[in-house]
Amino acid sequence: MWIKVIQDLDDGWTAELLWKSDEPVQGGPAEVHVRHDGCGIASCSFAVLRRLDFPAAQEEARRLARRPDQETPNYPALITSRDRIDDTTLALVAAWYIHLAASGEKHPNRVIADELDRSEATIRGWLAAAKRKALMIGTPGRVGGQLTGRGRRLVAESGSTRP
Repeated sequence: MWIKVIQDLDDGWTAELLWKSDEPVQGGPAEVHVRHDGCGIASCSFAVLRRLDFPAAQEEARRLARRPDQETPNYPALITSRDRIDDTTLALVAAWYIHLAASGEKHPNRVIADELDRSEATIRGWLAAAKRKALMIGTPGRVGGQLTGRGRRLVAESGSTRP
C-alpha cells in the first residue's frame, strides 16, 4: 500500500509522489513518477523537476497517513505510572519517540525529556537500551525508527490504544 500525493506541475505535467503506508512518513518519497498529459513515458527537463514541492508533498503525505479513528496514547501518563524502567517502559518511550518523529517533530528527544522532566541524555540512553533489547529499530544519524514485534506487543499490553 502507498500514500499517494499528486502535484500539478503546470504545462500538462503532473507528479505522483509515493510513500510506503506501513512506514512513518520521514524524508522524501520512495518513488516519484512524472507524467505529461497521461502520455506515460516522456522526457522532461530539470525545469519541470524543480517545480516539485517536496516539503508540501511530505506534509500532505503526513496528513494522509494520520488515522483519525486512532487516538494517540497519553504516553507521558503511561510512562510515569510505571514504578520502574523495564522493557515495557522502554517500549513506550520508543513508541512515543517514533510517533513524534513520524509527526514531523525535529527534536523528539527534547519533547520527551521536557514532558518527563528528565535530561535528553537520559532519553537517548533509554532509546539506546530499547534498541539493544530489540524493542525498536533505528537508523544511525536519523530521527525516527520502527518498533519491533516485541516492542509493539509490550506497548499493546501496557494499555495503550495503539503501538
